[in-house]
Amino acid sequence: GDERRLRTWGLNVSGQLGLGHHIRCQVTPAKIEGDLSREMVVKASAGNTHSAAVTKFGKLYTWGGGWYGRLGNGDTNDVYEPVPVNWFGYKVVKDVSCRFAHTIVLTSDNHLYAFGKNDARLGAKAINGLEREPRCLIELPDVVAFCAAEEHNVAILMNGDVYSWGMQGKYRKLGDYVAASMLETTRPEHGEEDDESEKSHFKRVYMEKVKLGKKQQVLFNAGTPLGHDPIDRRAVSCYSNHTAVVDADGRVFTWGYNGSGRLGHGSESGNTVINAKRVTHFKVVSELIHDNTRTDEEDGTDFSGDGVTAGAKPKHKGQYSNTDENLSSGAVQKGDAGKQLGGYVDIANLE
Repeated sequence: GDERRLRTWGLNVSGQLGLGHHIRCQVTPAKIEGDLSREMVVKASAGNTHSAAVTKFGKLYTWGGGWYGRLGNGDTNDVYEPVPVNWFGYKVVKDVSCRFAHTIVLTSDNHLYAFGKNDARLGAKAINGLEREPRCLIELPDVVAFCAAEEHNVAILMNGDVYSWGMQGKYRKLGDYVAASMLETTRPEHGEEDDESEKSHFKRVYMEKVKLGKKQQVLFNAGTPLGHDPIDRRAVSCYSNHTAVVDADGRVFTWGYNGSGRLGHGSESGNTVINAKRVTHFKVVSELIHDNTRTDEEDGTDFSGDGVTAGAKPKHKGQYSNTDENLSSGAVQKGDAGKQLGGYVDIANLE
């Protein structure tokens, strides 16, 4: 049958549709022929002018513009029909993410591999031309979710740690800002080395949290699924200047450039959130139950469904779990270079 057979449409100037040389623009979905037409595709990703797909049995195919070696086939030639990336051999590929100048792949042993333009976006310590074949990002073990953006990437590890790497840019899209006064106590341990020339490009993402009435920056952790929960909700998606992460409880966090309100924090301003901030418009099931219980307390009836009796009021309004208490943006503290703007930060003078 045709189920899970890949179809593409749009511009095809570099072969990114995988439909051959003869089509410049495809205005309706068209089935890709060739070797990939006989495979069941379970994952696919479209970059600017190149594409990739993962089959049911873990084989990776790439096609389109070969600039920077982003197809992973050892050269920079354009490819107009899907071809397998034979470098992986017997390794089973689980997922792939393509962007303008690079590609990132996740294998079944939860390791990431990157190829393409070899600058900070690949996580390379030594900047040296192009990576035309996959290179393992050994600094990030046990990856469960990841995404490549134009110039940066974000990954969630099995233990919930969230890492970013690539180009910081003027919108501080890596989410790793730490106030100078807190560097001694909250500096990331993983991937840090004494020799500055050998310092890892992989950064831990931070968030801010109010604790005991005092602002304190803490590392962002996406949590881990409970043992009885078969669904791992953790996910990440990032674009050119902003990132969104879903944690194990289903809560959404964003950071980066907020133009047109893309971060979901209730403002259209073009300011920047420099650390992970929760999108409070989304609530998880436990919070909805809690809210329903509070509403029904007024008439003394228990509609909570979990044995919580009306009259036993929560300690404070909007009580959440200890991991999401009073979350805010990465607004810097008094004396820092940034200017606090209602939960956002003017980073014109922020280093």
